[in-house]
Amino acid sequence: MVEKILMITRQGFTERQNGDDVEDKSLSSWSIGNLYKQAKVAFKNYSEGNVGLEGNRFFISHSSRKRTRYTGIARIAGAFGYEPIPACQKDLDRVPIERNAIGVDKRLDFSDIVFNDEALREGEGEYISNWIANSKSQELEGVKITPFDNLVRSRSPCLTRALNRLKSGKDIGVLVGHGGICESLLVGAVNSARPDNPVRDISEIGGPMTPESFALIEFQYDSKGIYNSWMRRDGVQYPVNLKILLANRIF
Repeated sequence: MVEKILMITRQGFTERQNGDDVEDKSLSSWSIGNLYKQAKVAFKNYSEGNVGLEGNRFFISHSSRKRTRYTGIARIAGAFGYEPIPACQKDLDRVPIERNAIGVDKRLDFSDIVFNDEALREGEGEYISNWIANSKSQELEGVKITPFDNLVRSRSPCLTRALNRLKSGKDIGVLVGHGGICESLLVGAVNSARPDNPVRDISEIGGPMTPESFALIEFQYDSKGIYNSWMRRDGVQYPVNLKILLANRIF
């Protein structure tokens, strides 16, 4: 039985360091440690020390922000039990990752999304909860926004591409995004198994994706090509329909 794992993760916690853009702060040292440790547990079957970091076994897709790139590297370092354990971004730069194993996927960005900025500043978790609950709405509190359903639709090809890369030979993958983006990927995954009853409550995907939060989509197959697939988050397992996801037929 062959097992493949895709991690969907939000970036780690950040802190302003010298030279940082105000819109793209660096990961904090303690968050880098958390990201590493969480991944080592989540990918326990792959933790082999520094052996196994070859680019043909994994991939990282991240947004254009450096905090998501470094989050992905920290996750993969933990997945393979890389040592010495990274303690800062300079340490992450030393993790031997081949160039073709990591790259930007613009669908993990938020530059094309229209938010109600004031409502978002008042509380991200509540904003995303309302966004999902009213997923077809083009307005929030009188301000034009991107409907959440549109976000799920536009980001689902990112999920499809990642799962197909696993099916085609990669062992593990990591998608790193931001608040709202990550939830849209989880909603798309869960909706694949319940097309007539789409997610309308954020609790149906385990709540908001706060920094360092992650979910795993796992699937198995044997020589007959029979698939078992599910999503796991915080110990809870959610059904997903892998065939729907691989074909990008969420909508």
